[in-house]
Amino acid sequence: MSIKDQVAIIGVGATKFGENFEMTYQDMALEAVYEAYKDASLGTKDMDAAWLGTLSPGLTGLEGDAGASLAEPLNFYPRPVTRVSAYCCSGMEAIRNAAFGVASGAYRMVLAVGVEKMREVPPRGSLVARHINETHPLIAKGRTAPGIFGPIATRYVHQYGYNKETL
Repeated sequence: MSIKDQVAIIGVGATKFGENFEMTYQDMALEAVYEAYKDASLGTKDMDAAWLGTLSPGLTGLEGDAGASLAEPLNFYPRPVTRVSAYCCSGMEAIRNAAFGVASGAYRMVLAVGVEKMREVPPRGSLVARHINETHPLIAKGRTAPGIFGPIATRYVHQYGYNKETL
C-alpha cells in the first residue's frame, strides 16, 4: 500500500553542516525547525504531533533522551513528541513515522526532526570510549554501525536470495 498520494513534505530546514561547537543540541534542533516552519509558512500552533530522531543524545547530556527535549523549547505541550532511534537513519525514521502518522489519519500536520551532536565531549578518544561503554556489546569489540549492518545485509541476501539492488 502506498502513501505517496496521502502525505507531502511542505517545509524543510537544516543547520549548517559541521561540528557546530558554538551551538547546543537544542540550538541545532531549533534552527532546523524554525527554518522548516518559515519554509512552510507554519508554526508550532499548526502541528498535531512531532517525531524526534536521534541516536546518542546521552553522549552530550540528556538532550534528546525523551521528546520533552523538543517539546519544551517549542512549547509543544500537550501534543505528543515521540523519540525514535535507528542508528544512522534516525532522522529518516522520524520522517517515515511522521508520514505514517498523517497517512493513518491520526494527524493532519506533523513535524519530523533529526538531530545529533556527537562531538560535544573532550577528546575524540573520550567520545569513542563512552559510546563503547554505553551502547551495543558488539561495539565494545571494535565494531561500528556499518560494520554491524554489513554482515547482517550479507546474510539476509544469502538467506533470502535477494541481491544488492533489491536491498
